[in-house]
Amino acid sequence: MFFVIVVLAIIGIVSLAGSSFAAVGALVLIPILLFKILLILAFLGFMGRACRGGRRWQGPRRSGRWDRGERQPEEPSEQDRFDEWHRTSHARDEVDSWVPEV
Repeated sequence: MFFVIVVLAIIGIVSLAGSSFAAVGALVLIPILLFKILLILAFLGFMGRACRGGRRWQGPRRSGRWDRGERQPEEPSEQDRFDEWHRTSHARDEVDSWVPEV
């Protein structure tokens, strides 16, 4: 009977030590596995961006589409530039009238 208790105690201690070694091994392996998963996700993201032409999401718009972000600002027409110059000229004349001549 004593022999059975000793054998069971040895089996229990070995299994307890084995599970603690497994826990320590898991603590070592988990960061490595997480790093590998993040590396694969980064690679897939890089490949996905390359496959769609490097386009970026430009924020919520009415269409909700992807945009290349290469839009040039519209050039004002001749009439718009003249109107802007005309308003600026009148504003300059008015401001100059407020200041005494030097």
